[in-house]
Amino acid sequence: MLDPTFLAAVDRLVNTHKITGTIRMSAEDRAELITGLELALVDRDQLKGYMRHLETHRSYITTMARDDNSVDRLCDGTYDDGLTPLDDEKLGKLALDPIHLWGVNDYIYAELPQYWTDRIADLKSDFLSKDAAQRAWMNALNTVNDK
Repeated sequence: MLDPTFLAAVDRLVNTHKITGTIRMSAEDRAELITGLELALVDRDQLKGYMRHLETHRSYITTMARDDNSVDRLCDGTYDDGLTPLDDEKLGKLALDPIHLWGVNDYIYAELPQYWTDRIADLKSDFLSKDAAQRAWMNALNTVNDK
């Protein structure tokens, strides 16, 4: 499930762009975008959910114009250190561009830069920890119910 604070940051980004025609965001929204997008970029189910959310803005987002060398940038290491190095405009354009997001996802899994390999490992570790915690809770609940 996608984090509602991440989705709210995306909605504010879209609304700001609709009103001003520029990409602007608060420091808090920037942090939420980075966290949410990085999770989506390493988890295809999250990315698919994010794409469904972008569909709610389909009347506004057709596919934001990308500069001519965006495909080249996918292969030049721009994303090797995560999304934090991107300026607000590039981060915002990436967040609102489904085609570019799928391209970055493909790049991550094809090239496996160390930063993203660590993020994938963190995601799996978090999942396993949550799964183990859930199993322990269920076992404890079953023990109480058996008494």
